[in-house]
Amino acid sequence: MGFIENYKAKVYGGFHPALPPNLEWSVPIWLVTHVDLHRTEKVQAMLRCIKTARQKEWFGDSRHKQLYKHQIAGTA
Repeated sequence: MGFIENYKAKVYGGFHPALPPNLEWSVPIWLVTHVDLHRTEKVQAMLRCIKTARQKEWFGDSRHKQLYKHQIAGTA
């Protein structure tokens, strides 16, 4: 028995929750930068990555599902 993020469980399938969701286990995502770096391409790329992952988790998208599997396998 172990832990896996909801979106990963959806991507791979075959997982069943053993416990109901616990809000105490939730972790907010913060992206903190110096004001001079906020608009740099690296920071904006990370922000896009986080937003895409959250949209995928909330709304689902088969295109993201396949991309995620390739990223995990190291083929993307």
